[in-house]
Amino acid sequence: MNTASQRKTERLAKISRVLGILSFLLILFPLGLRLWTIIKGPLGDWSMLGWAYLAVFMMVGSLLTGIPGLIIALIALNRNKAEGGDQAIKGIANTGLVLSILGILGASVMIISAWIYASNNPPPPAPTTPIPSTAVP
Repeated sequence: MNTASQRKTERLAKISRVLGILSFLLILFPLGLRLWTIIKGPLGDWSMLGWAYLAVFMMVGSLLTGIPGLIIALIALNRNKAEGGDQAIKGIANTGLVLSILGILGASVMIISAWIYASNNPPPPAPTTPIPSTAVP
């Protein structure tokens, strides 16, 4: 029998699945862009700064949809377990859980790798450092 409580739990499971799908899809572009630049190099004359802004926006979006998706999936799984364990609701909530975790992990890996890469770059020269000249004294 489909009670009001089960319908609420099913709604939560579906919301977690939608958030998990969004989180996973949002992280695919930054991961693909990173792989493209590793394999083939920069995108030519196109502005890499624009692509970087888009990638950062999508990584943040992946985190902002993945974290609530993870929490809602856990709530739906706990409620489903307390209500008797409907397998359909469990499958939907598990899908949301897995996709949310993948989106969060992907965004975290991208952010950590960007932080590590940025810390390996040498600092820019001090503004008071004289520029070497080719002029003969």
